[in-house]
Amino acid sequence: MNVSTNIIAFGDKRLKSIRENYERLIQRAREQFPLVLKSNPYLIGNYEDTSWRYRGETVWFNTLPKGRRSNQHRLDWDPEVTELVKAFVTDKLFKSRTRKEPLSKSRVIALRNFVPTMIQSGITALDQINSESYHTAFHTILEGSKDPTSVIQDLNLFIQFLSDAHVLRSVIDLRSPIKDQSVKEKVGPKAKTGKMPLPELIRAIIALRWKVEESFDGSDRAISDTLCVYTQVFAYALGLRAGEILRIPHDCLFWDGPDLRCRVYTEKGQQARAPYVPTIWRELVIEVVDRIKNLTDIYRKRARELEKNQRLSEVDTRLDRWREERESDAQALVQELDDYLSKKRVEATNTWTLKLAIKPEMEYSLDDLQSILPIYSQAKSTADKVKYYTKWGLNLTVHPIDPKKSSYTISGRSILIFVDDQVEYRASHITEQEFLSILHARDVYRFNSGDKTISSLTKTADGSTATCYTFNPENFAGKGRAPAVMSRNDAAAKLRDYALGGFDPYTKIDLYSFNKLFPEIPLLFSRTKAGSLKSFQAQNPLFKINDKQKIYAKVKTENSHIRYSVNEGFTIDITSIHSMLFETFTSSNLALEKEVWEQDKKDQEEEATFTGTAVMITSKAFSVEQNVSDFLFLRCRLMSRNANSLVPEILSYQALSYAMHGNDRFKSMFERYDVDVPDNIRKSWSSHHGRHWKTTSMLRAGLEAEVVNRYMGREASQLDHYDHNTGTERAKILGEAMQENQTRFLGAIPQTVRKMQHENIPAKEIDEYLNETVQTAQHTPCGMCVGSLNLNPCEFNMGCLVGNEGNGCSRYIFDTRDAAMRVTLANEKDKSEKEISRLLDVFDAGNPAAEKHILRHATLVENINKVFDYSNRLLASTSKKTTEIAPFEEEGSLPDDCPFGCGGD
Repeated sequence: MNVSTNIIAFGDKRLKSIRENYERLIQRAREQFPLVLKSNPYLIGNYEDTSWRYRGETVWFNTLPKGRRSNQHRLDWDPEVTELVKAFVTDKLFKSRTRKEPLSKSRVIALRNFVPTMIQSGITALDQINSESYHTAFHTILEGSKDPTSVIQDLNLFIQFLSDAHVLRSVIDLRSPIKDQSVKEKVGPKAKTGKMPLPELIRAIIALRWKVEESFDGSDRAISDTLCVYTQVFAYALGLRAGEILRIPHDCLFWDGPDLRCRVYTEKGQQARAPYVPTIWRELVIEVVDRIKNLTDIYRKRARELEKNQRLSEVDTRLDRWREERESDAQALVQELDDYLSKKRVEATNTWTLKLAIKPEMEYSLDDLQSILPIYSQAKSTADKVKYYTKWGLNLTVHPIDPKKSSYTISGRSILIFVDDQVEYRASHITEQEFLSILHARDVYRFNSGDKTISSLTKTADGSTATCYTFNPENFAGKGRAPAVMSRNDAAAKLRDYALGGFDPYTKIDLYSFNKLFPEIPLLFSRTKAGSLKSFQAQNPLFKINDKQKIYAKVKTENSHIRYSVNEGFTIDITSIHSMLFETFTSSNLALEKEVWEQDKKDQEEEATFTGTAVMITSKAFSVEQNVSDFLFLRCRLMSRNANSLVPEILSYQALSYAMHGNDRFKSMFERYDVDVPDNIRKSWSSHHGRHWKTTSMLRAGLEAEVVNRYMGREASQLDHYDHNTGTERAKILGEAMQENQTRFLGAIPQTVRKMQHENIPAKEIDEYLNETVQTAQHTPCGMCVGSLNLNPCEFNMGCLVGNEGNGCSRYIFDTRDAAMRVTLANEKDKSEKEISRLLDVFDAGNPAAEKHILRHATLVENINKVFDYSNRLLASTSKKTTEIAPFEEEGSLPDDCPFGCGGD
């Protein structure tokens, strides 16, 4: 034998005797008890005591007999049973010692509550615990407890504890009280009455719908509110969970022959289903779907564009328009510059008009220039004149006389060239002062702008006094220095730079322009480190923020003394705008998809592992790929202070919940649209209301549980989680209703109750009769049955109105107030009449076997007519007639009417 095998099996409890395992179990419990006392301050006592104190309550390990109140009459348990129960309780306390919150006192006390019943069933020692005694204890608890579920669960935990310790002589198959049919028949699943919508809530939802539509202003928030209220149509019409509603595809409706169906994406591991849209709801559902498509069309187009191109053309369009405005401003400034220089060309031409006409080929002396040029040198010596005119830029002709002496003349051509150069220079250069006058569209008297980037473009012009005269002839005083000027090209480039903002608008955008172009996209600023690139970038991580620089902004204020202002500011890379929108689109929808998915799984009470992507949502259950643009319920990205319509989002479960409930910062839609409804009614809204309402409606209409499960897309076991009354609870309500209203119900039992009331039989005896005859009540296709259908199949095969001899079943009950039940009977009557007509042809054709079927259907039609006749007589005798269909009745909510007022029966 393998050595490792011996080591592993050495302490195996399976190899020891039951007695050894029992002693080891008790020893371990005694060792654990001091540790529990140390870690759990709520436990007080000694292990050997007959009772312990826990959270102020006594946990007894003995039994108080019935009829006795004093603890001195308590009966001790068998020592072996006492030891086992103490070990069981100690084990639970020991395992929970690391919990943040210790076990409650009620839970600890409940751990010993099954023991008296177990002892009563005959178990007084360990060797008496076997399958037979377990089933005896099970039935003893079932018969003697009002709520046997929890007691049986604790008994099962005790048996499992003993089994794990290997102290039982045989394997015991435990019976789950949740699944066991006998337990279900007695108590059924607990009815979750709070999950049914209150009539006042449904009235408020109807009012909210009209208010939302009346107040609709086309804004993103109004669209979101409208979508939220429209989800209720699918909840009540089709009984969908919130997670299913929010994942409905935009092409959800389609015709299947004469039937309208709605595609419902589910991730339950089943095939995609397309539930039938009831006729009563069709008009409203079609109207709502069409309106949702119209409202969300712009979001859907943007989502498709982001999915395909990872950018929005709308962003490019806005940027192009912005650039066109900047380019237009730049062209206007340059044109103003050119117009100004054109005027200066004319002015310079007039300024340099010669006093005398000259001939280009002639040579003129320097003295002749005094009578030719508008300005001239007043120097006396020839040398000074030469120096003076040379600085002007005149091209003098030199005539050498001897090595040390020359004479000077100037040709007429040189004079004309000089004048043309002065005119051209003036037409292609401006001073800084003139630049500022053009930039700000007014006369500026400052010579310097203070903007070094402008000053750096200027330099002192050549030509000395001549250039001084050229640029300012009006104020010329006979002498002066040439001004500092910039070229027309440099001036045009700088004016364009100002108009474009001081940066390249094809790669960057300033914050002011960004906020103006994209008001939907908020930029966050740090208050603590204002002006810091690092903090600003950290606040807006999806953008590429550039260092501060000078930003030129066109002043919009009227009568401003400047046209452009200069400030320092950040710029944003334009490419990062596209990447930010796409990243936000994918990440936010991924989070919302997961939220909807997880909530849907929570609603289903199932566990699963999330997988998915924001742009493409894949369901392995039915091989479908669903883009964000494929969702019907799309809205823009809504935040606390703004709505980013450029980022489409799936309508989330949280958004729906906040819209209906509100939160600590925002009011609910009921409050915002002034729907008068009490807070407790408003807060009672649940995303599951419509589903429970639809379930109960179908059950009350007589549909089989399997049909309801198939329609609602759930497992058979899940039906117990929905709000339809259990057989026991329904029987109690039915009995009370029979005594309150003698004319409401038809059938043998209601007739007996009426007879007993007319004969003034005491109410106590009537209660006893009802307790004996009406222990359960089930819905059938034709009404209600007080037989235990879960345990005993119907011997009449659900022929409630025919029975054995054509007189109907004595356990059949018809509710005259139940409109759905009445419609069902009318449908049964119509079907039987059609079947009789068909069978008569078969009978006439010579088939005698059709006779018994004809008689059965004829009996059914006759009895239905009797039910209607008697019902009408009963209703006619009542003092109060109820014509309004629930959920608008005062007494309660019967799910047989359209909560959106769409009409119909």
